[in-house]
Amino acid sequence: MLEAPLHADFALIKAFKGDRWGNLVYRKTARNFGPIMASAAKTAIVQVSKVVPLGELDPENIATPGIFVQRVIEGRKPLTKPNWHPRTPPEENEMKKLTRDEMAKRVAQDIPEGAYVNLGIGVPMLVANHLAADNEIFLHSENGLLGMGPAPEKAKKTTN
Repeated sequence: MLEAPLHADFALIKAFKGDRWGNLVYRKTARNFGPIMASAAKTAIVQVSKVVPLGELDPENIATPGIFVQRVIEGRKPLTKPNWHPRTPPEENEMKKLTRDEMAKRVAQDIPEGAYVNLGIGVPMLVANHLAADNEIFLHSENGLLGMGPAPEKAKKTTN
């Protein structure tokens, strides 16, 4: 399988710790896309919780080597959500409320033949149930499983 690479001018990344050379250590799910996007971007700008002295990071824990990082910024204050002003909600009869299954069915209609689709957790996982059986679409789940399909029928479910 060959996928065309993503090329970004800038990658804005959050890491747990880093040194002045740009070597980075992540926590939890921040490690999912941080290292990939740092290597895909022309300029990687990273906010770290703490800049540590050179040599303090365990080399076994460094997920992004400094060669991929151009700027390191120490975040002194935690990030906060902006204070959004919600718009006035539409009238109830103006918008039809879709069920989770209806949303998944609508999304499935927009997936072209031969597409590689990363299905997130929750409603996106239901999309697989609404794809036409004769379409060749490659599904990828958040846990890295490639080649998954719709939910198994009740009679075919196993504990494995």
